[in-house]
Amino acid sequence: MVDTAARETRTLLEVLQAVVGGDPLAIQSLLTIEHSSLVQAQVVGEPLVLVRLAVGSVLQGLLEHKWSPQQVQSWASFVRRGYVSGTARGAISALDLAYEPGHEESIADAVSRLDELGETVDGEVTPDEIRDLLRRLERT
Repeated sequence: MVDTAARETRTLLEVLQAVVGGDPLAIQSLLTIEHSSLVQAQVVGEPLVLVRLAVGSVLQGLLEHKWSPQQVQSWASFVRRGYVSGTARGAISALDLAYEPGHEESIADAVSRLDELGETVDGEVTPDEIRDLLRRLERT
C-alpha cells in the first residue's frame, strides 16, 4: 500500500514533468502547492530537463492559439526561474531545472522572449517571430 505522502510526491513529480514537457496548462496545478513541497518532490525525482521539443511545442501552441499568451508567459516564467511567481512567501529556493545540453542558448532565448509576453514593451510576439524561434530551436 502506497502511503499518502508518497502518492502526493508522485503526483507533484508528474505535474512538474508535464510542465517541463511543454504543457502550460499544468502550471495551474502548481498554483496552490507550497513551493517547499515542489522542492522536496524534485529531490526524490529524476532531474528536470527542459528540451527544445518541449519549448517548440509551446511555441507551436501559441502560434496555433492552443494556449493564451498569459498561459505561455506563466509557463515561461516557471521554467526560466524555477518557481511560480507570486505564490511563494519568504526566501525561495528555485527548482533545479536544466536546459537540454547543446541547445541551451536557443532554449534560453525562446523562454526569455516568451516570459516577456504581456509586458508594456515587447509584450507581443508576432507569428513571424515565433516561426523564427522555432527555426532556431530546430537548427541547434
